[in-house]
Amino acid sequence: MTPGLERILVELNKLSAAERSELRDLLEREQASFSSRSNWAGVMEVKGKYSFVPTSSEAFALRKAVEIDIENGSNNGQ
Repeated sequence: MTPGLERILVELNKLSAAERSELRDLLEREQASFSSRSNWAGVMEVKGKYSFVPTSSEAFALRKAVEIDIENGSNNGQ
């Protein structure tokens, strides 16, 4: 165990039962908040990593329009 954690445990032993309960509630709220921020950060990291990938409906519609034009051009030439 690190010296910092040992020091925290010593100080925790000095807290009253009410203070420990308050600290526990605070830590639980912080953990929940951290978890949701961490998940969002992971989503944003992936989004940034693959930002070059055309995934919008507009990009899809443009690709389909090009494919349709190519198909129509091929069919008209036959």
